[in-house]
Amino acid sequence: MSARHFWLLPVPTPAPHQSCRPRPPCLNRPPPRNNLPVEPTPFIGRETELAALDTLLTDPSVRLLTIVAPGGMGKTRLAGEAARRQLTSVRFPDGIYFVSLAALDDPTLMAAPIADAIGFSLYVRDQREKWTKDDQADQLVAYLRHKKLLLVLDNLEHLLTDLKLLSSLIGAAPEVKILVTSRERLNVRSETALTLQGMVIPPDDTDVTQFDAQLSDAVQLFVLCAHRAHPAFVLSAENVPFSTQPGRI
Repeated sequence: MSARHFWLLPVPTPAPHQSCRPRPPCLNRPPPRNNLPVEPTPFIGRETELAALDTLLTDPSVRLLTIVAPGGMGKTRLAGEAARRQLTSVRFPDGIYFVSLAALDDPTLMAAPIADAIGFSLYVRDQREKWTKDDQADQLVAYLRHKKLLLVLDNLEHLLTDLKLLSSLIGAAPEVKILVTSRERLNVRSETALTLQGMVIPPDDTDVTQFDAQLSDAVQLFVLCAHRAHPAFVLSAENVPFSTQPGRI
């Protein structure tokens, strides 16, 4: 919580009937810098997972957090939503940055897309920063050494053969947190893994009611997709059995 600021400048003596209340401090603060992608659809469900991620991102002992699940389970959207909900906190004043690694095929070049996302120019020396080599990873680690920010590294599963950069960041930048999405655990020191399960679906029976179906994350997602294809679609007792089927596939 930020300290309160009081106005200490001399003020005129108020008239007998005027209030002498102090001006309240400004509690509004701008959100941290970020490059989180703008999603075209609202985020549906996963409140249990989001609460768990928020708790883990708050824990100072958690430095590297991996969301693990097969492809198509919604890892990227979940990581993005978890990061977006940090914009209203004061935990990461130096920014929250999303880095897509899907197109990268060499793990030794991971520093470049991260630097691009956070707005750091590699090979441009800043006399306030200290590094002993011109290696890109060394430059990035030196720049982030005293930063307090969140990195979201998306699609890391094909780069697991060389994670030296992550280990260096964890060792040298104590206020940097790293949230990763991957189909596999990273199996590196200090990793905390959150394994993603399927979305909540109604019981597999013929007695499921429309009310029960509407409480299901999977059905809510189905209805959202159905609305996009057919704007007149409405969940009803007649189509409830069909709306629960996609979540069981």
